[in-house]
Amino acid sequence: RNYSGGGLMVKKESYENPRIPRYPNTGFQKALNLFSILALVLTFLYPLLKWNQIPDTIITHWGFSGQPDGWGPKGTIWIIPVVSLVLYLPLTIMERFPSIWNVPVRTTHKNQKWVYQNIKTMLILMKFLMTAEFAVITYHSVQEKNLSTLHTVLFLVFLFGSMIFFIIRSVRKPPENYR
Repeated sequence: RNYSGGGLMVKKESYENPRIPRYPNTGFQKALNLFSILALVLTFLYPLLKWNQIPDTIITHWGFSGQPDGWGPKGTIWIIPVVSLVLYLPLTIMERFPSIWNVPVRTTHKNQKWVYQNIKTMLILMKFLMTAEFAVITYHSVQEKNLSTLHTVLFLVFLFGSMIFFIIRSVRKPPENYR
């Protein structure tokens, strides 16, 4: 397609970064989004179902070792689901607008889909990891259980490891058959 601008004919393909199309979700992205919604719903639903069994004072914070180091009234259990929702919503909105992303590589027509699908998967995976983490924290708070010593370390490794993986993957050349 050619575009005319003041008598000058320019091929669309010559632009470095035209309006970024919205690529449909892959099966993996759809599954992660579904699991994120389930984790978010469980984070709200579990305390509601267990409300009469929750003690008047609950664990509100665990130290890096997984041992509780903060307690609060029963009602503070709702902070966790609300924070989860507050993180979920912007990530969900952001994944729909790739033009606002600051991607780690210069995009061209050849690599655009590859780069944006990688970054979109990274955002969706981050959303899933965070909602799953808040679901686990809600469960442990309601059940008055300690977290594993490795819990925080594993969460941070998965979260930042996946970010590093997808950023590096985005910079690489897309497979020949990827269009």
